Amino acid sequence: MFLFVYAAVISETTIIEEIFSPDEAMSYYIAESYNFTYPYTLVESNHTKSYIKILIDPCKSKREYCCEGYGEAMCEDNLVVYAGPNLEIAWANNNFAVICNNEFENQPDCGDFIEIHPPGDTEIMNYVRITQLYSSGFHTEFLYTKNITSGHYELWWVHKDRSGYDILYIKPFFIVNA
Repeated sequence: MFLFVYAAVISETTIIEEIFSPDEAMSYYIAESYNFTYPYTLVESNHTKSYIKILIDPCKSKREYCCEGYGEAMCEDNLVVYAGPNLEIAWANNNFAVICNNEFENQPDCGDFIEIHPPGDTEIMNYVRITQLYSSGFHTEFLYTKNITSGHYELWWVHKDRSGYDILYIKPFFIVNA
């Protein structure tokens, strides 16, 4: 399968080979001492104690919500996705996730979020707020991506509170025009 990107023909395999894994992306930003614009800070996580995972377009060849409540074996992870109105993602987390209620419920800087960013850029293209916790399996969400052009992007798991925004997980991916 070939994709038309940046007026050149590039194979999907080539794009996938160029995309960092989440661990490589975090390691790159840490090794480069990359300074994200305030209030964002990168938090190095210990994978033996904590688990955050985001799968992109997890039900591409299956029915919608195929991952809901299931483990990773029921899901796919597609790093190259076609542009469209919505991007389906599935996430799992065994960490403490803040769910803001009462007077903080509508505050944009309270809670845990999954955000779409250009690589290494704090500009938020779109986001979804984590509003419920799941004790096992993945949870499915949809991000509005209709106005996002083709190119490299990253999904960030961000914990936001009054002390700042902590980036806990980065998942690179690529959007192509159909």
